[in-house]
Amino acid sequence: MLNLNNQYLPVKTCVYILLFMSIFICNIPKVLADSVHYKNSISSKANSVHILPTNLNEFSLTKLKSLKKGLESKSEQHRPTQKALEISEKKLLNSLIAYDNVRLQIAEVIIKLVDEYNVTGSYKKKLLGYCDTFSTRVKPAQNSVHSLNGYKAYGTHFAVAYISLLYTFKENPIFHTKYMNDINDPKSTIGKYRRELMISYGEVEKVQKEYESNKLAQKHQESILQLNKEINLRKENLIAHHKVD
Repeated sequence: MLNLNNQYLPVKTCVYILLFMSIFICNIPKVLADSVHYKNSISSKANSVHILPTNLNEFSLTKLKSLKKGLESKSEQHRPTQKALEISEKKLLNSLIAYDNVRLQIAEVIIKLVDEYNVTGSYKKKLLGYCDTFSTRVKPAQNSVHSLNGYKAYGTHFAVAYISLLYTFKENPIFHTKYMNDINDPKSTIGKYRRELMISYGEVEKVQKEYESNKLAQKHQESILQLNKEINLRKENLIAHHKVD
């Protein structure tokens, strides 16, 4: 099975993997699509939002003050403390790990499916090999995850293992047909698993919204400070200019 470890992948490799994921996920069964598409891009969306234009030096003092007033209005009701930010980040990390623990139950699901679908031979051995991957390699790697940044590498390795498993599911037409027939049955092994995944992922989305809100509010505050510096610099330049005149 996959030789996974908890070392960070090169940036270029991660990009290729995520690109492959985005293409491959469109062609995998719904039952596990949600479990792969778990927003591996856990870096906050707020981090990619550009609050201020890059050409502030071209703005008039009046325009700068207007920008500042607008940001202050947006951040009036929500100014998270550093403690609040740390708490929301911790909550998001915990919810992601909890979700991953549900995803890791796929090892138990595989064992049941092998029995229910009467899987034998080399294909059985291959499927059970993933149980070893998830139990002895992916699960222990959680012990090294202590932050969202640390989660990224672990999450990427997890996604690679999951995608490999889904590809293996599609390798055997008989197995694939049987589990596709069961995915919408809440009483079936795979149907119950899918429901648990959806519930757990819903919790991740709730916590992530809170985290995104705090991060965006923090970015507003940082932008206000940046505007203050620019405004003060303009004022100092105006004073100096008048003195020279």
